[in-house]
Amino acid sequence: MNRKEAKRKINETIGMVKENNCREAAFLLGADTVRRAGSEEISHLIFELLPLKSRPAKEIMSRLLEYGRPEVAETDAKGNTLLKRVIRSERTDVLNGIVSKVRKRDIRKKGMEKDWTVTLRYLLDHQQKRSAERLLKLGILGITEEEAREELCRKILGYKDEKMLEAVIRCEGELPTCSLTVPESASEKQFMCVILTRYLKYINIEEDRERLWEIAVSCDADEIMRRMLKKKKDYQYLSRLAGGSDTAFRVLDCVRPADVLAEVRKETLISAFLSESGKQRFEHLKEKGWARGESRKETISILCEVREELERKRYGKSRHGQRERAADRNRLNYLIRCEAEETGKAV
Repeated sequence: MNRKEAKRKINETIGMVKENNCREAAFLLGADTVRRAGSEEISHLIFELLPLKSRPAKEIMSRLLEYGRPEVAETDAKGNTLLKRVIRSERTDVLNGIVSKVRKRDIRKKGMEKDWTVTLRYLLDHQQKRSAERLLKLGILGITEEEAREELCRKILGYKDEKMLEAVIRCEGELPTCSLTVPESASEKQFMCVILTRYLKYINIEEDRERLWEIAVSCDADEIMRRMLKKKKDYQYLSRLAGGSDTAFRVLDCVRPADVLAEVRKETLISAFLSESGKQRFEHLKEKGWARGESRKETISILCEVREELERKRYGKSRHGQRERAADRNRLNYLIRCEAEETGKAV
């Protein structure tokens, strides 16, 4: 069978489908005909089959997608491309079949950028991971507009799939900071920590650093926190680290106290002392030199600030509230003794 004869048979099949005679059309259309037919004819037949959901119609569609290669840029009488019609018809099965045959040159066709963006968004929204991953490998992000790309990257990250993420990095050359979101659940925090650690070299710490800090602290991604402190000297976040988790607190060890302003060191000491493990953290920071003042003999005092903070604190009338009050009183007395000893040494 030659191309001309295959085209004639496809046109006959289209006529039968239009007359709602899909049973006979399915019998007439063989695999060899579909292989010989052009992409244009196959696309026209798909246009006619999209509204039909009968068993013979599905059989014809399956044959077209298995043995043929549709032309995604082909348009119907109203000027809608095949991709647009398939998505409007919500035929996910057909879209997956089309995507499985797509090549790089199909994606790079001029004028199809919007259609491919809509296609990827549809696949991600409908949990079609395999097809979305295939388009990502073919470089679909490279043709999307910047605003759409940010949205798509966030959707991709939501899958928590490293293969999809690596496809984004291959295309972009980096992991876009705009795609990262503050994790909420424990599983999201764990995944985000893995991402910020494993793909650290692909993250641009120059971009939206305030949000990057928010994300890093929320999931205890210590390596990127250390990197931002060393490279960008973001010392305004030190007090937050001092009062945060044990992992966040240990990040302070990468900072030389002498490089930090005395005022910032004071805020860091206060935050550390008011944390759950206040005494231990305070002693640790003192040993590292965070309590040194402008001169060697001078020691930074945090007693007034801590006392004011504890006086503002409200305690419940329950046993737990009373225990908390007693613990804070003991903590304050401990600080008074520490500073009294320091004053005695200075004298």
